[in-house]
Amino acid sequence: MGPASGPSLLLLLLTSLPCCEGGMRENPMGFSCEHRSQYVLGESCIKAFLDCCVYITQLRLEHSRDSPLGLARNFSYMVLDREVRVGRRRCLSRPSFQPVRFVIVLPFSLNFTDLEGALVGISTKIMNVFLKDSITTWEILAVSVSDKKGEEGWGATLRRKHCSPPALCLSVYSPNASTLPNAAQPEGIRVNKTVAVRTLDPEHKGQEGVQREEIPAADLSDQVPDTDLETRILLQGTPVAQMTEDAINGDRLKHLIVTPSGCGEQNMIGMTPTVIAVHYLDNTEQWEKFGLEKRQQALELIKKGYTQQLAFKQPNSAYAAFQNRPSSTWLTAYVVKVFSLAANLIAVDSLVLCGAVKWLILEKQKPDGVFQEDGPVIHQEMIGGFRNAEEKDVSLTAFVLIALLESKDICEGQVNSLGNGINKARNFLEARYMNLNRPYTVAIAGYALALLGKLDNARLNKFLSTAKDKNRWEEPGQKLYNVEATSYALLALLQLRDLDSVPPVVRWLNEQRYYGGGYGSTQATFMVFQALAQYQRDVPDHKDLNLDVSINLPSRNSLVNHRIVWESASLLRSEETKENENFTLTAKGKGQGTLSVVTMYHAKVKGKTSCKKFSLRVKIQPAPETVKKPQDAKSTMILNICTRYLGDQDATMSILDISMMTGFSADTGDLDQLSKGVDRYISKYEMEKAFSNKNTLIIYLDKISHTREECLTFKVHQYFKVGLIQPGSVKVYSYYNLDESCIQFYHPDKEDGMLDKLCHKDMCRCAEENCFMHHQEDDKVTLDDRLDKACEPGVDYVYTTRMVRKELANDFDDYIMVIEQLIKSGTDEVQVGQERRFISHVKCREALKLTEGKRYLIWGVSSDLWGEKPNTSYIIGKDTWVELWPEADECQDEENRKQCRDLEAFVESMVVFGCPN
Repeated sequence: MGPASGPSLLLLLLTSLPCCEGGMRENPMGFSCEHRSQYVLGESCIKAFLDCCVYITQLRLEHSRDSPLGLARNFSYMVLDREVRVGRRRCLSRPSFQPVRFVIVLPFSLNFTDLEGALVGISTKIMNVFLKDSITTWEILAVSVSDKKGEEGWGATLRRKHCSPPALCLSVYSPNASTLPNAAQPEGIRVNKTVAVRTLDPEHKGQEGVQREEIPAADLSDQVPDTDLETRILLQGTPVAQMTEDAINGDRLKHLIVTPSGCGEQNMIGMTPTVIAVHYLDNTEQWEKFGLEKRQQALELIKKGYTQQLAFKQPNSAYAAFQNRPSSTWLTAYVVKVFSLAANLIAVDSLVLCGAVKWLILEKQKPDGVFQEDGPVIHQEMIGGFRNAEEKDVSLTAFVLIALLESKDICEGQVNSLGNGINKARNFLEARYMNLNRPYTVAIAGYALALLGKLDNARLNKFLSTAKDKNRWEEPGQKLYNVEATSYALLALLQLRDLDSVPPVVRWLNEQRYYGGGYGSTQATFMVFQALAQYQRDVPDHKDLNLDVSINLPSRNSLVNHRIVWESASLLRSEETKENENFTLTAKGKGQGTLSVVTMYHAKVKGKTSCKKFSLRVKIQPAPETVKKPQDAKSTMILNICTRYLGDQDATMSILDISMMTGFSADTGDLDQLSKGVDRYISKYEMEKAFSNKNTLIIYLDKISHTREECLTFKVHQYFKVGLIQPGSVKVYSYYNLDESCIQFYHPDKEDGMLDKLCHKDMCRCAEENCFMHHQEDDKVTLDDRLDKACEPGVDYVYTTRMVRKELANDFDDYIMVIEQLIKSGTDEVQVGQERRFISHVKCREALKLTEGKRYLIWGVSSDLWGEKPNTSYIIGKDTWVELWPEADECQDEENRKQCRDLEAFVESMVVFGCPN
């Protein structure tokens, strides 16, 4: 193939520039150019990226220079000069006029004759360009081109006639950033534990019309001592009600309906739930309960999303995340699906919609009917069960076929090939259906065939027999896929008018609702909403809903009563309690409702790590002095996270949940580079305040390799200092299987992230005074000292114990003691010979030095008793006396005699005379 012509060459130069520039940037993880190129998309972009990366790396090795200008001077590739304005605004200044030439580096070798051909018909000149307010120190990348020598000096001069005073170099910051109180942050990992999900259906599940549900207290054996909990009891009338309320009602509008924004994929993620919510309310005529003005607000959001999506329509009428990315089959079909539904709500240009349909059939359908994908989406979390590598050709073909069928009413007259394309896809699915293995594929292909009246006979039997317990199409450990698949199956059953099979499927979907609204992913949420909306239309028998529900909480003096009727079924009823207790619920009346009970608390992490299917390494270290830090930052550190999936294939969408150390925040500039660079390592990130009020960073990864570690490196800045820096934590888990996870702690002073010292400025000491009651050396403690302390107000118990075993963990240690003598009985009705659990923070391990088999004198206050009888635990805190009691033979030693005599006298005095007060 000959050289490119002038216009096409210029286009190639301009599109390759970002790829080359990305290759010349230094990589914070230290990856090789070949490694980095695996994160770049597009063959031409990869080549430009690699060429520039390899060459600039060689120059760095040869010259050991840090200046981008110096490194670029000897670059041997040909370049094309182009005028442009440069400058970055950081401080107020008024630079002078300077001739500026912008340089494009070609990602390939090019003869001057080719270059001259590219310039035919183009006139160029150097212009004086006024550089507006900009940084006083400029960073300009320039490459000199000369046919006689390899480098040529070049410079820019700034004359500051009216530079503003330094005080005008402003930055926005919190004036109290360095005086924030050292509030105690709850330790451990925050957990939302689903205690119970029950379907309320007293007519069918109750006795004599009354349904009684006994709800147990949550198992909080792993709770961090002395931390709060909250239990929420949620009631609703229909499964769609909560999502509807989230979509339309005031403060919760943004939970389901958000203003569409971002790239061509993100815009659809934000737009589609709004479309389906309005569609549902229109078809069930429920707008009077929410207000017609809110419908208009929702329609405006849909219009905005539609208009913004048109910016990502490519010349061939297909869609991609960005204009310069390959067209995506899946995304284009999804746009067709959503636009077809939106056409009933707003004005949708049929040429736009049907142009995408035509592209799918003419460009992406093979002769055998299968649709192929050549431009995978970036945001893999939005495509649901299609992500699984197995039977992808069938699931993609079914997905596109469903979209084509939903657009048929609009496009049948404009796309002559639509009927033939549908028939070819149908034939492909019919031929493959009986050999499918995945329940997800059986469900989505089943719905596509049901729409065409072809889910019958043997295929119908396979479809029904794939259901587990006749109510769900389930794959082990894939909660979100299962919700999506079962939603497709429900739509198929409704299409078949198999109303006898529908109720258990609807009930199962209802019970799978995740706390907080939504079903956890774009496709799962979208499909369950669509399926249940169809159910509301096809089975309109819910107006008999009239439930009376009573909740009996032991901590309340009276019953909590709720009535759920059709007119208010969409209202989410919530009760909160700070107690973890058993309670009883009774329901009577007609119709169905849902009870969900969720307890939020902080859980201890057992063992050095808690890992399943992931390996995880976390390292934090001070940043080099040359690294710039924000003006108001006290210090800067580098956080390095490496993880690998331990399964047989790569993990798909995964999450890094990073809890920051006290006073630290992540560098958003580094995160932007990781998420928006040409070599893109993360899908996106979110900063939020967690349940514990610590800064939390959520990072979304498209995949995690099972053959090598995936590493991320970024800066974290300390904005306020505290005496005790609490550790941060990193949790990696699978987006589609929450049980697969790994947790690691990190801290600058400890490799395992856990502390055993209190530090102030440059002095540290053991934190033993906070671990237990500090007393003098045993041989200096007198009988009166012990009596005075044991008889202080608030002391609840006094025991002699023997430690039988210890269970050491990452944050708290459990010491199991057998009670040998009750010197003073307390609130806990423990008997001699019974075991009790004594809990201490890991930082106190060295100070306590408790040993298995040894005997101890121990007492403490009632506020340190924790848990419910008969499983009461004891916290070893600052008010707990812990003293080693020497064994009988050790008491014969001179050094122990006085202590042993005093201990015996102490016990006798307490047992015989008790406390004087």
